[in-house]
Amino acid sequence: MNLLVHVLNASHVFTRKLHVHRPEIVPPSFDWREHIDVGRVHQQGHCQSCWAFSAAGSIDYLIKQKRPDLEVDVQALLDCTPKTQGCEGGVMDKVFRYDGVFPVRTPAGYHYDAQQHKCARNGKGVRVTEFRVLEHPEKYLNYLVNMFGPISAAVDFRGLAMQHGHVQHCGENPNHAVLVVGYTPDYWIVKNSFGNRWGDHGFAYVPKGKCGIDTYASFATGIEWYI
Repeated sequence: MNLLVHVLNASHVFTRKLHVHRPEIVPPSFDWREHIDVGRVHQQGHCQSCWAFSAAGSIDYLIKQKRPDLEVDVQALLDCTPKTQGCEGGVMDKVFRYDGVFPVRTPAGYHYDAQQHKCARNGKGVRVTEFRVLEHPEKYLNYLVNMFGPISAAVDFRGLAMQHGHVQHCGENPNHAVLVVGYTPDYWIVKNSFGNRWGDHGFAYVPKGKCGIDTYASFATGIEWYI
């Protein structure tokens, strides 16, 4: 069962035209972990909710610009995002399209339980107002990560082999979602949702041009607060 559903069939909506001005001007290496709190690494468990954790990372970047002490409620993303399959898979842009409000919590209030429940609508929190969805984003991914924050991306970790967090072998047909938090000249730095014992404390270095990472990317660019 694919963790990431219908990647290639996702509709591609741009709320505003994305202008890429001189992508070559960004630094050759960049890591958001050195600049902001990208949040702790979570464990999705038996629930195939990677899409929710990936999307949450993009939303959290916007939340923390105003409230560094808060993060979006991942359980609410899993419970409430329409047109997904919950613990059977989903796509990150469906989270960004949701017209409701996702609650926010402090890390101490984290209560994910690896199950999808009935959506408990909440009038307080944040709503995504703008987002981008891109096919074949790798050409500009350095620029996007540098200018827009961590980016939700699709990868194929089947047949995965790693050494010290560096991916040595992987598939090329994405079925999993991660959060791209940085890059080097040769690698994408990704945050996974398999717990902090996976990879390099929950992160991995994916070789550029590998693991199907050039298939799909999405990210939130605007939120509205309801507090």
